[in-house]
Amino acid sequence: MKTIQDFAISAAQLQAGDLDFAQVTLNDLAGLEAAGFVSGVGVAPFPIQTDYNTTAASVMQDVRVRQAMMYGCDRQGFVDSFLQGKGKKLDTYFFPPWVPKDGIKEYNHDLAKAKELLDAAAADGKFNYDTSIRWMSWNKDARDRQSYIEDCQSKMATIGVKIEIINGLEVTDKLGKEGNWDMQLYGGYPVQDPNALTVPLLCGNIGKEPANDPKNADLYHWGGSNAVNWCNKDFDAAMLAGQKTADEATRAAAYKTAQDIFLEEVPIQISYINANAYAWSSKLSGVVVYGDPSQWALGIMKWSKSG
Repeated sequence: MKTIQDFAISAAQLQAGDLDFAQVTLNDLAGLEAAGFVSGVGVAPFPIQTDYNTTAASVMQDVRVRQAMMYGCDRQGFVDSFLQGKGKKLDTYFFPPWVPKDGIKEYNHDLAKAKELLDAAAADGKFNYDTSIRWMSWNKDARDRQSYIEDCQSKMATIGVKIEIINGLEVTDKLGKEGNWDMQLYGGYPVQDPNALTVPLLCGNIGKEPANDPKNADLYHWGGSNAVNWCNKDFDAAMLAGQKTADEATRAAAYKTAQDIFLEEVPIQISYINANAYAWSSKLSGVVVYGDPSQWALGIMKWSKSG
């Protein structure tokens, strides 16, 4: 076994017999299966999310602009094409099935709706079609992430929206601390219980250090786990109500209220749930694949190899 970041290399080494097990791309699976390898796909337990900078430093402070990006990015289309239908498109960050989903606000791909919202924001001086939206993503070699942003960039360009993609750890870290960004994409939280969302979304978790003049309360604050700088007291109250009881019905009602606020305000976009592909030698048995690629070896004590 080897740790190989380039999946094209790992697929080639599988076929050459230098590897018995590897993470590969979804596009590799058909060829590897035809060559006699066994394959599996795991759906990630966490989303690839896009934060919106909700401070006055960004056009994303206006909820209409955030909602427009929800409608404008073709998240289902990306899942169907790049992820070959094996990932997921979700709107809500409240993943557990016991949090009610009936009647919740949905954001399906609708460029006309996105344009309508942006036009309204532009008429109020909250959006400018001539100014680029700055979208940060640390690693351009993460092909799913870069491809997603590029796809959304292309879709939004058809309605006159300019998106500047910013890559590179040094530059994104600097812009992040300065609050000089509009959107940032990265791997999010595996929300097995909604209480986990208190970390990135409660008012009290906004950073304490202002990027520039501490006298200007509207500027971006960094250093806290609430990277979006979003604060909604009603959301906080609902989340804390769900935290204070073990009764699932009471918790479900509280988190439904919080979920409705989240979906109306959308401080974070659930861009997609990734699908991770693996292939291995037919000589291996007992392999179970996991959606989190960092956990690929969880059950390795049950593996065995013949021949």
